[in-house]
Amino acid sequence: MAGDSGCGWCSIARLSDHVVAVVDRDGGWFLSNSGIIDMGGYTLIVDTQYNPRRAADVAGIASSLGFPSDTIVLITHHHGDHAWGTHALRPAHVLMLESSWRAALEIAPAVPDMYKPFFPWLDFTGSKYSRPSILMGRDGCLLQGSNGVRVRIEAYGPAHTVGDAIAIVEDENIAFIGDLAFNRVTPYALDGTVKGWIAALEKLEERLAAHTVVPGHGAPGPAGEILGATRRYLEWVFNTARASLERGVRDPVAVAGEASIPGDYSVWRHPERLAFNLERAFMDLEGRPPGAVSERLPVLASLIRE
Repeated sequence: MAGDSGCGWCSIARLSDHVVAVVDRDGGWFLSNSGIIDMGGYTLIVDTQYNPRRAADVAGIASSLGFPSDTIVLITHHHGDHAWGTHALRPAHVLMLESSWRAALEIAPAVPDMYKPFFPWLDFTGSKYSRPSILMGRDGCLLQGSNGVRVRIEAYGPAHTVGDAIAIVEDENIAFIGDLAFNRVTPYALDGTVKGWIAALEKLEERLAAHTVVPGHGAPGPAGEILGATRRYLEWVFNTARASLERGVRDPVAVAGEASIPGDYSVWRHPERLAFNLERAFMDLEGRPPGAVSERLPVLASLIRE
């Protein structure tokens, strides 16, 4: 399914005649996947990478496949690694959940300067948000291509963030699910809610049971495997946080340092995210709203590793 060809940082997974996943070979911090869908009269691009250079690579892949040059963009959620390259594509329209755009507006003035000290190995040249032209609510929307390809956009969450969209290619059993799941990369929940994310994954496991899914980070694969693994990891995080609170310990860094990460989760990329996820689980258990900013963010940010 996935080929060796691609750009310097990516491989191409040709999922059908009309659907391609652009998969980052690393999948770590800010290194995400994109989708390219031939809609006949235009190309739908799902997520646009964290800088315009990488976005241009995605556009170049679409062009090399003979897909239409006119584009519409779907941004699955507000995190910059999925959104900051949009302006390089000059799309006719940018679709985004209204809740995601509100979250983007809260941090947009500080982008990308706020991230440079924590990710010095990344190139934020030209990274910025693009204003969406279509804001979607909880009902999502349906895109109809002139070639018969139909893409249903659905909203989930709060989960990974305060609002997460997915793109389901109808009749082809393929779905681009953004960061609602990670494949062999540790999830990141601090900007959303662990409890809500688990609930969203339970719904998605039923909704996408027969689908191939493209996660936001990591390789595409069967929905049951990828969604189930992400859900079970988050359930373990939530139960670990609850047990810690019951014994009077509220320090996410200390709990993460003492925890024995079970099974394959221990070899997933970026295990340091456990402390971030425990903090969000603590906040859930304390009744803090999804997306609330943690006072421990500076300490947690010091744990970030390339």
